[in-house]
Amino acid sequence: MKVHFENKKPLLHKSLTYMESRLPEDVFFRANRQYIFNMDYIKKIEPYFNSTLLIELQNGQRIDLSQRQSVKFREITGV
Repeated sequence: MKVHFENKKPLLHKSLTYMESRLPEDVFFRANRQYIFNMDYIKKIEPYFNSTLLIELQNGQRIDLSQRQSVKFREITGV
């Protein structure tokens, strides 16, 4: 797993599921099998394919939420 913060990108030998269990749920969100992101860094939320969502972070990274996670994100945020 690679963690991005500021200009650093360290490689951690932990699973995404492990990290998800250790991070605060009110700040971090599991987007799909590949990404967890900090919700404080969302720049834009767009509708995407098949009623899913596309999240753009402040650094320009674009992350597509899975269908299941799109539903969960809408429930949590009211989007």
